Amino acid sequence: MGVLYQPPDDVADLLIPFARQRGCTTPDGEITALYFDASMGLLRSAELWSRLGIAGAGEALDREFVAAYSLTEGAGDFLQWCAASRVRVACISNDLSEWAVARARHFGLLGLINPWTISGDVGERKPQEAIYDAFVSRSDVTGPCIFVDDRIANVRAAAALGMRGVLFGTGSTAPNPGVLAATDFRALARLVEGMRGSLSAP
Repeated sequence: MGVLYQPPDDVADLLIPFARQRGCTTPDGEITALYFDASMGLLRSAELWSRLGIAGAGEALDREFVAAYSLTEGAGDFLQWCAASRVRVACISNDLSEWAVARARHFGLLGLINPWTISGDVGERKPQEAIYDAFVSRSDVTGPCIFVDDRIANVRAAAALGMRGVLFGTGSTAPNPGVLAATDFRALARLVEGMRGSLSAP
């Protein structure tokens, strides 16, 4: 959220309105707390919907919910360019396991990104070191890689572990020592092309 998908704050902008439209009366703060637990793998999505008092089959609600997201402008073209250029793309995300899969399938990204390291599977969220370690163990990284995120804390955590940090988005032009900036996917492609010599081979 904030790089591949919009909106960046999907709890406030999507989950809470989605729940309200379906009669949920749970306070906003409690919805946020339940989401956090689910993104840590402590609740499955079906249990989250149930705890929010939303009736329906979990998988159907998941599909309906993820359809409300949009792909960030330029993301599809960037991923196609990476595939053609033999640049590997992986994902580290704070997300529910079921939503991550349903969303990637909805937007046709499963074959373009691998592996997916999701907090709901790992039990740790960015910027905790353990989720980055899980990514490294799953991806067979043998050399440097570029880490892209719209939140500076997550970028700094990745940079501290030896990744090249890139702050993504329109607000990413403020100076951050040791961190590169890309306002959009065209700018990110230029950065990647310029650093391809230091990327791990596919």
